[in-house]
Amino acid sequence: MLNELLRRYRNYNPATGEFDTPRGVREYARLLGVNDGQLSQILNDIQRPGLVVVQALARTFPDSANEIAAALVAQSPAALPLIPERVA
Repeated sequence: MLNELLRRYRNYNPATGEFDTPRGVREYARLLGVNDGQLSQILNDIQRPGLVVVQALARTFPDSANEIAAALVAQSPAALPLIPERVA
């Protein structure tokens, strides 16, 4: 579900609120501030999105916050974003 959301927001134009702006993976990764290789794997369902990617989506497109929250609630615990462990 989060992967689908990331794929959908790849074409989001915050100026118009429409999903009409096609972007390549590299451009989308730069916009989000994440690694393009990792984003490509997420968009192709090879890897789950981590917390950093989910936070980047919400930061870049604040309008997506409610959809992200709904997607997180709908996920099974095993599919939730990976949260790095804190080292004490």
